[in-house]
Amino acid sequence: MSVLPDDLRELPRALAARGWEARVVATTGSTNDDARAWAATHAEGRLIVVADAQDHGRGRHGRAWSSPSGASLALSVVLRPALPPARLPVIALLAGLAARRAIAVRVPAVLLKWPNDVVVEAQDGLRKLAGVLVESSLSGTRVDHVVVGVGVNVARASFPPELEGRATSLAMLGAEGPALDRGALVIDLLEALEDELAVHLAHPGELPSRIAEHDALLGVEVAIDGQARGVADGIAEDGRLRVRTDTGAIVLAAAGEVTLTAARGRRSR
Repeated sequence: MSVLPDDLRELPRALAARGWEARVVATTGSTNDDARAWAATHAEGRLIVVADAQDHGRGRHGRAWSSPSGASLALSVVLRPALPPARLPVIALLAGLAARRAIAVRVPAVLLKWPNDVVVEAQDGLRKLAGVLVESSLSGTRVDHVVVGVGVNVARASFPPELEGRATSLAMLGAEGPALDRGALVIDLLEALEDELAVHLAHPGELPSRIAEHDALLGVEVAIDGQARGVADGIAEDGRLRVRTDTGAIVLAAAGEVTLTAARGRRSR
């Protein structure tokens, strides 16, 4: 069995002390796949899978998510939220808010980009720091469990050509030393996720205002996969993106790829 790196070695003990059943591994294919298979045979408990590296990590639309050893954080959490299937889209936003909170104590000016990215603003546009992938399992009309995968670029110093100019890392933004400790980042992220979920269950109507302060798209001209084109006008209570068209009508986008059609400096409020 491969030895865990120093920053993940004590993580299983720390997670167990917080009531989590954890599998912390040196390498795997996909933490989401591992968590989903574990959840299928484990009906109770709080489950988390963390990997130093993963070979077949993925993001939305089946895109590959690169997670090299020592440079990235890959984790997947099994949740059993008291939510109906129709409200599951908010989970990705809550996980994004949690990841943003955990990252923001390490580097400044971290934003959430609907529907599932944690980003920072660079001179040439938004650069991705972390992503969220949520996969759910339903039993009829009941939510059996939800797997929330989070990938964070931690100590990466470079990216492959297809990601150059589109991604960044904590290290590239100036974080160093303890700020790059992935075990501590896991703990901070889990605590933030538990808090975000609890607040949402108690006050679901507050989701739009909680996101607004950190919304990378608010007031920006966007296009969404041909569904809508206009100015991003915040997030609806059910997690959909509000887009105000040229006619003033509000279109609600449930999913899709967002393209910024104007620089973030050109906002329309």
